[in-house]
Amino acid sequence: MRIVDCHIENFGKLSDVSYNFDAGLNVICEPNGTGKSTLAAFIKVMLFGFSGEKKRSDLENERKRFKPWQGGIYGGYLTFEYQGKAYKLVRTFGTKEIDDTFALYDNKTNMETNEFSNCIGEELLMIDESSFCRTVYIAAGDCETEGTDKISAKLGNLADNTDDINNYETVSKRLGDIINAMSPKRRTGSIYKKKDRLGELKENVRRGEAVDRTISELTIKRDEAGLRRDTLKKKQEKLQEQLDKELADTGLINSKRSYEDIIKRVNAAKEKYAESCDYFKNGIPNDEELGEYISKSVKLEGYKNNLTSISRKNENKETADFVFDSFQNGYPSEQEIDEHISLYNMARERKNLLGTKKASLLTFEIVSNKKESNAGNILMAVSIVFIIAGMFWTVSSMLGIVALALGVVILAVGIITSKKCKNKNADNEGLLGLLHEIEADEEYIQNADKRLGDFAAKYKLTMREDDASYLYRLKSDVNDFKRYESDRLEHDRLFEEISTYIKGLGFDVSKDVHGQLLNFKDMMKEISEAGKWCERAEKEKNLFEANHDVKMFKDISEEKGSLDKYNSELKSTAGELEAAIESISQYNRQIDKNLEERELISEDEAELAALSEEIAADEKRLEVITRTKEYLDRAKESFTARYMQPVMKGFEKYYNMLTGGDAKDYSINANLEVSKEELGNYRDIKLLSSGYRSLIGVCMRMALVEAMYKEEKPFVVFDDPFVYLDDDKAACAKKFLEDISMEYQVIYFTCSRRYLF
Repeated sequence: MRIVDCHIENFGKLSDVSYNFDAGLNVICEPNGTGKSTLAAFIKVMLFGFSGEKKRSDLENERKRFKPWQGGIYGGYLTFEYQGKAYKLVRTFGTKEIDDTFALYDNKTNMETNEFSNCIGEELLMIDESSFCRTVYIAAGDCETEGTDKISAKLGNLADNTDDINNYETVSKRLGDIINAMSPKRRTGSIYKKKDRLGELKENVRRGEAVDRTISELTIKRDEAGLRRDTLKKKQEKLQEQLDKELADTGLINSKRSYEDIIKRVNAAKEKYAESCDYFKNGIPNDEELGEYISKSVKLEGYKNNLTSISRKNENKETADFVFDSFQNGYPSEQEIDEHISLYNMARERKNLLGTKKASLLTFEIVSNKKESNAGNILMAVSIVFIIAGMFWTVSSMLGIVALALGVVILAVGIITSKKCKNKNADNEGLLGLLHEIEADEEYIQNADKRLGDFAAKYKLTMREDDASYLYRLKSDVNDFKRYESDRLEHDRLFEEISTYIKGLGFDVSKDVHGQLLNFKDMMKEISEAGKWCERAEKEKNLFEANHDVKMFKDISEEKGSLDKYNSELKSTAGELEAAIESISQYNRQIDKNLEERELISEDEAELAALSEEIAADEKRLEVITRTKEYLDRAKESFTARYMQPVMKGFEKYYNMLTGGDAKDYSINANLEVSKEELGNYRDIKLLSSGYRSLIGVCMRMALVEAMYKEEKPFVVFDDPFVYLDDDKAACAKKFLEDISMEYQVIYFTCSRRYLF
């Protein structure tokens, strides 16, 4: 089987690209980031579809990973040959698998065929996508391989009857899952959980007598708490009677305390108000006037931002011909700049037409020196050439306009000459008129250049020839400078006005006058709040004095009342009573809980007997399943051992091709895992360098391909597996690619030119 060509409509970063492949070695050498790995993935996806469909990560989910960057149709086609017949495979992809399309055509008849289904990769190569990526398809940075059921089936020539070996991993995994699920040693195992429950049940049954003792002890404590509750209730009633008696005597004491609290609040409010007012040494400012100056400070900030913006714009002109400093001694007006822009444009227009006019003058002179009839025909022929050329060029350049104009002039001269105009004096007058016109244009251009030069010298500007944009930039910069000067003057005026106001309030002026004024406003708000607090406190004091005879408070001594004493004792007694009631409730809850537990013990005894029998049955079943898995694993190892020798032989062959040495230190086990013998022990090849791991992985994969495909040879895709090889081994790798391409179609992706042939 070989790939003939492919076309990618859209896939990842690749769009509208095609590739052709030879039967032997195909080296695709392109820089990093050009889409080599994407092309390799496209070939795999066309045969096997996307992997990682259920993954959330874009890196693992190939459908998301290779979704076209630029949008559009997602997919392409792949042409391949199989058993002497050519096919064209066409796929398009959507956001979900249900949106995908699949079509297969006979490349000879262009008719759709159903010889293969959308599982075409498995049907052609007789392996699944996982096995494909472990043999003939070597993705970037993934040279290592491992055995799969499909590889084992293919190696064992069981492609037509693969149910047993293909289902090995499924059955083995299922048995392993059952063993783990039932394990008596794993906390998640069912037998472990049942034994854990069995221990709990045994402990519960043993706790029967302890529960009875607990119930008896709790009952005694509950009764004692009940007696204490009754005693505390009587004490509480007596204290309440004494408290009610004292309340009448202590009413005045409470009123006195309330009045003293009010006086404290009044004094605190006055103190806070005076402290806030002292902030403004020259008196509290007018609120409306302060608001006006805050508005002015906002405008000041706007002018400051404008000045900063224009200054930065001027500073960032890396190639500017002038800066604001050059305008300090004067600058041109807008009208003056517009006049010189118009003068510049008019001079440039005359310069552009001057060449045409001189060419016309030369034509007149030529015509006058030849015979009129022949000259007319020649001129009309030349004019046609110029007109055609002008029509072709005029779309894209000034040269076309000039050619078209020159063609029209020559045509007119040719017609005049062909008609054998008899009035030669008229021709001479036209010639003289054109000559005078050219002289006038040259004089105008010279005068314009002088005026532009004088203009530049007057304002010390550096004019560049043929640079009209300079004058437009000059006009913009002059406007910026005028706006800058206007804003600066207004900024300085406002700052001086606001500064005078701040100084008048008795404060030094800070750089941030806007923030300083806002701080004043906050302080005025604080003064206002303090004043309101004073008013509320005074109103409260006046209201209290209106309702009470405060003169009576002078003769009252708080020592006469014992209200605090009774309140304290009553509060303490209430706390003790509440604790006693809560204790009774807790004892009752604990007694109920233990009674429920005692009732459940009889149920636990029955469950204990049933669970013991169930555990015994589970342990017997687990033993049978464990032995079954052991026998299945032995059968798998026995089966795979049959093809270890041809695989090892192929590995030795390709190892010799790549390194020039033998592979006597390497061995392959029944799971197709490669190890290396060093110092009497077999070492995992993952401990070797990146270069050797890549080299060994390629040898192993080619050995598997050789053993799996005896007749129809597949293509082999290499995504630069030799990137870690040194120069000597890279030379062997290059020879290796040449050799295997004699038997297989090889598609090698690389960014290194050392593999180019």
